[in-house]
Amino acid sequence: MKEKLKKCKAQHGDVLFFEEKGKFKNLENVSDGFVVEKGEGVHTHVLKHVTDCKVAKTSEGELVIFPGKKTIIDHEEHGPMPLKEPLRKKIEQEFDYEKMEAYNTRD
Repeated sequence: MKEKLKKCKAQHGDVLFFEEKGKFKNLENVSDGFVVEKGEGVHTHVLKHVTDCKVAKTSEGELVIFPGKKTIIDHEEHGPMPLKEPLRKKIEQEFDYEKMEAYNTRD
């Protein structure tokens, strides 16, 4: 059976967010500055205003964010973006046709 493709709900640089409707038991509270994804050099995607924000990992090791009322993701190059619903984080990928391999982008 084919897995149904989900529509990307938001993008913050090379970080893509997809709708998440699953239930998780292993929710963890996070604090301001929680690192969602490290980029090149000092550039980092972080959560801010994280009152009531929780995260979980899927069985595949992907991060799922359950934002609080005012949670935003911020990055030096992309600026702040509010998160309003449970989202699964994935990294945008590029494909090198000479090497015939995919790799995660970094910004």
